[in-house]
Amino acid sequence: MNPTPSQGQWRLLRTGGGIELASVSGLVFDIDNTLYHHPGYHAAGTRGEISEIARILGHEYDYMKSMIAEHKKYLAFQLGRPTTMTETVISLGITRKEWNDLRCRAWQPKEWLATDTDICWMMLCLKDRYQIAFGTNSPIVVGARVLEAIGIKKIMPKVRIFGPESFDVSKPDPTFFVSIAKEMGLQASRCLSIGDREEADGTPALAAGFADALLVHGSRNALIEAATQLFHYQRIEVNHG
Repeated sequence: MNPTPSQGQWRLLRTGGGIELASVSGLVFDIDNTLYHHPGYHAAGTRGEISEIARILGHEYDYMKSMIAEHKKYLAFQLGRPTTMTETVISLGITRKEWNDLRCRAWQPKEWLATDTDICWMMLCLKDRYQIAFGTNSPIVVGARVLEAIGIKKIMPKVRIFGPESFDVSKPDPTFFVSIAKEMGLQASRCLSIGDREEADGTPALAAGFADALLVHGSRNALIEAATQLFHYQRIEVNHG
């Protein structure tokens, strides 16, 4: 079957007319702003990051916030594409270890996120048909905290999470995706990347040889809608009241 990509909040990057999912054996999910949507958590974590960076580099918070924003624009102009926070921070002189450690302090999802029954049911349906892994630019421990907070770790306790410390590279380096496929024991051409950013989860995955990249621009709701149409799992009605 050759599903057709939506014109709404999700799309397949490579195949304008759809993808032959029978050839896909592995799903590599992004975590942040893909599995959940929580502006409050994102804002709090970002403030925590900037505060830590300002402390390390010896600047006031507001000055550091402005510097990061301007430098991110500069890097995007130099590279000809949007840049990640990781690329921006490293270029400002923060070491990878410092970046990893300060993010572990800044991001505390259990204070913000709760079990998502819909997402957990989706994962339960998919895990019997596909190998599943998670690839994130956050430290592995932060990724694990998110999966625990929304309930995925409970139903998939041994699922593999790959972060920047796994291979000493991070998105948007295609090597990150090549390495994940290798660790999963799969050819890259049998893997599908699923995430919210074309520059981080899409283009580099295709450069790594992935079958395609599913981009869910609307985050959690778009992911569920895309999975319903592409993977045809049976959704359940959950009473959140």
